[in-house]
Amino acid sequence: MATPNDQAVLQAIFNPDTPFGDVLGSDLGEEAEKEELEEDGVFPQAQLEQSKALELQGVMAAEAGDLSTALEKFSQAICLLPARASAYNNRAQARRLQGDVSGALEDLELSICVSAHGSFCFRRENSWRNC
Repeated sequence: MATPNDQAVLQAIFNPDTPFGDVLGSDLGEEAEKEELEEDGVFPQAQLEQSKALELQGVMAAEAGDLSTALEKFSQAICLLPARASAYNNRAQARRLQGDVSGALEDLELSICVSAHGSFCFRRENSWRNC
């Protein structure tokens, strides 16, 4: 089952005219709550809160059309918690909107890798090199 963020990214890819985050026919409340509970025990609370705040700033920038700021905020969130998939999904969407399809696909691949394997793929892919 896809996370709410995954569903939002897919919705944006296949229906680019809809607002980002709108997923038709789904109740994201329960899924988001479950995902949040799972994250609480995995990451240090202060870093998790800072990462979520950076992502929110990035989403707000993207919605305002400022994709360069959005990419910067998502990248900062990734550097802060590189084993958290959410920021990769958001950065993938911003990259796609900017026309960087290969970068978007790379971020989606890393997001899937993180979701499935934790930080193992980071050591293998050296994805922290730009932090």
